[in-house]
Amino acid sequence: MNSIVLKRTAQAKDDPLPSWNDGPVKSRIMDFVQKATEVYSPSERVATFDHDGTLWIEKPHYIQGVYNFYQTIKLASEKDDSPDTQPFRVSLTQCGEELANFAFSQYGTLSQKVQTGMTPQKFQSNIRRFLREKQHPRFKQPYNELVYQPMIELIDFLRKNEFCIYLCSGGDVDFLRTVSMDLYQIEPSEVIGSSWSYQKKYTPKEDHKMQIVRAQPSAPVNLGMTKATNIHTHIGKRPILAVGNSNEDLEMLEYSESRKKTTLQLLLKHDDPIREYKYNNKAKKVQRIAKTYGWAIISMANDFKTIFKNRKD
Repeated sequence: MNSIVLKRTAQAKDDPLPSWNDGPVKSRIMDFVQKATEVYSPSERVATFDHDGTLWIEKPHYIQGVYNFYQTIKLASEKDDSPDTQPFRVSLTQCGEELANFAFSQYGTLSQKVQTGMTPQKFQSNIRRFLREKQHPRFKQPYNELVYQPMIELIDFLRKNEFCIYLCSGGDVDFLRTVSMDLYQIEPSEVIGSSWSYQKKYTPKEDHKMQIVRAQPSAPVNLGMTKATNIHTHIGKRPILAVGNSNEDLEMLEYSESRKKTTLQLLLKHDDPIREYKYNNKAKKVQRIAKTYGWAIISMANDFKTIFKNRKD
């Protein structure tokens, strides 16, 4: 009896994906990584991950959107330059209540107004402070703690098997680079996101150093087909593994499959209203295609033993 217990304990310690339930999806990941190390050189082992809703929570609003909302109000208040529009009328103490009914598309130009002229370093410093200090309205934890633990384990497992890991998201590239190392140990140079254009600015004459500052968002946003083209532009190789959760990840997933050798496409399905959220309003098309192509659909309810590291499920 004791030998059986010891054997099970040893197996648990050796499990690279302990927050995943045993099942077809976990087995498929393990088999793929084993095969990939046999047929691909390390330089060919490229994996691309979407971010919002794939690596961390995206409900009830995108975290970057929540940051922009708070920061727009805060900076406008500091500048005392508040037009008579809803975002600027709302006081900081009312943000949480107003946010629930606020359409983020309404403040795009306002966000641009207060971020234009900001250095990437200042922008990233503000983001880090926000992620530490502001809490998710439902889970009452800082936003930087609401990362999916099973995905962290998957990234670590791939890294130990000499995969090159890239973030490929529609989010602001400077925002993504802020969290990429802090949360996932992914280098800023391995982040593909939506870009801003920049301008040069000089510090005071006694120092006179040239800096770059944010000017305005650059089109197109890194979603859909743009993800596939940006992967080609930035990496120059097709990924052999792609992970996403929405229709905007479809082309990235398809692009990773267009090879003769072994590949894997993982699609995260949000179907756990108790431990996270249940929704698929922006994923119906990709879920249908995933079934047709035989991609691996990860059920958050069935495949994730744990969702968030610091929460008891």
